[in-house]
Amino acid sequence: MAIERVYNVPLRKGYMKAPMYRRTKKAVNTLRAFVARNMKVSEDEVKLGKYVNLELWKHGIKNPPHHVKVNVKKNDEGNVFAELVGAPVEEATIVTSKKAVSEAEEAKAALSGAGNEVKDAEIVEETKFNEPITPAGYQTNAINKVYISRKPSALEAAAGLEEEKAEAKAPKSSAAKKPKKAEKSK
Repeated sequence: MAIERVYNVPLRKGYMKAPMYRRTKKAVNTLRAFVARNMKVSEDEVKLGKYVNLELWKHGIKNPPHHVKVNVKKNDEGNVFAELVGAPVEEATIVTSKKAVSEAEEAKAALSGAGNEVKDAEIVEETKFNEPITPAGYQTNAINKVYISRKPSALEAAAGLEEEKAEAKAPKSSAAKKPKKAEKSK
């Protein structure tokens, strides 16, 4: 009998007790403690999903969100898994290609030849997401690489603004500059 619930977890009271440079870490611990308390398990049995973690760390260590809406599932063994509401769900699909079947048969033959008994070859499974999703607030890989290099010209090149800037720039005039007048000495 698996239990599934949706919680809107308040994090602000928890992380306000920590210094600025530890706030998101404290928010993660607050979320874990909240889920453990409401699902009646120890904190060691609570696992947080990838998208919850990305949402908590989206604005860095000093500025976590005030609330997080999570979907919590508890299985029969007592393990609890918390994931962000609306996160993509993994689906297991069976690969039926001849290559995968032949590799499984080869592995079976290798194991049986070594004195081990194998009854049946395992079915190779592949996980796929319904839709590719980037969490809110994240840019494309090209722009992320530019932020790491911290070069403004590279950022403009990634955004495609370099060409517009070159067209708008007028050539410098070659006229000689007037010399500055010397100040009168008193």
